[in-house]
Amino acid sequence: MSDRLAPEEMRRKITETLSRFETDFHDPEKVLEHCHEDLDWWVPGDTKMSGHRNRAAMLKMVEGLSGFSDSGMPFRPTGFIVEGHRAAVEAWSEVRFRDGRHYRNEYHLLVEFRDGKIWRVKQYFDTKKVADIFGE
Repeated sequence: MSDRLAPEEMRRKITETLSRFETDFHDPEKVLEHCHEDLDWWVPGDTKMSGHRNRAAMLKMVEGLSGFSDSGMPFRPTGFIVEGHRAAVEAWSEVRFRDGRHYRNEYHLLVEFRDGKIWRVKQYFDTKKVADIFGE
């Protein structure tokens, strides 16, 4: 992989990206500023959230946040292990919906960098919680 980043820089870019799901969700390009043009964000399972998303699909997903939340999606990393061009990240997120519903989940993300940007994300979490809120 080219442009190997220092572990601190990888943690910074991941933390900024995740925090922007809350602070800048009205500006999807800013949320994905540290993401590669060839981004592949993958969620396992067979729910509406499952599958591979490229950068355009992630932009669309971020745009959708303003449709049901006034505060975006707080996404907080709680731990990192960085090795080479990859980082393992533990995190949690929650959403308060305008209709009063509340969603909270715990995550593990495997984040890979290429050319100094987030290139691949494998996002593991309890997909049943997503299905309970958004439907299968």
